Amino acid sequence: MNDNVKNPKHYQIIKGIESIDIIARSMTVEQFSGFCLGNILKYRIRAGKKDALEQDIAKANEYERIFESKKCLCIDWVLPMIKEFRLTHETARTTAINVINQLPVDSEHPLRIVIDEEKRSNAQNRMMWAVLNDIAKQVVWNGEKLTAEEWKHLITANLHGQKCVKGIQGGLVFMGQSTRRMNKREFADVVTCAEQFGAENGVIFSADAQEAIKLAEQYKDQLSKVA
Repeated sequence: MNDNVKNPKHYQIIKGIESIDIIARSMTVEQFSGFCLGNILKYRIRAGKKDALEQDIAKANEYERIFESKKCLCIDWVLPMIKEFRLTHETARTTAINVINQLPVDSEHPLRIVIDEEKRSNAQNRMMWAVLNDIAKQVVWNGEKLTAEEWKHLITANLHGQKCVKGIQGGLVFMGQSTRRMNKREFADVVTCAEQFGAENGVIFSADAQEAIKLAEQYKDQLSKVA
């Protein structure tokens, strides 16, 4: 009786996947609740009239368990979950894999999974600007002082081989990368480039700037070990 109640063979699609899994993944929690409730009522109403009384009651009770154990597969249960995982340990990797395995596959409205390096923190952002501010205060470039923002554009343009063009109302516009979307690797590159330039031009870096330079060196060292 246990196989007919918990694992009936005619509902096994492939190894490890049952029809109830597909049903749950195609419904919202509310819809799946109604589906399970309907089956609970069906087996209790017909108890003993088609199959053995004990088996029908067991099937009704099983649908109560099914709802609690399978509702996490439902569309509106999965999607609102945290969509960002930081792969800092094996448990995080396993959790991410489990969530992906539960996501619905839809050729017309597919979900998008993006794998990216962690973005820099606000503290790292402040330290990067400390480096740029020190350069802006101490370096005269082509006869004039540039702002920290202008140094950011100049350095990122240099890093990525981007160009400088004449502005619409005169002056020059650096076609550098926006630092808003910079990850830690790019943050380290900017700080390292700025530090090298500053050293060549006699810049004395503040404590915050030195902390940023140290952090960039540490992160680059970590990346080299991973590679």
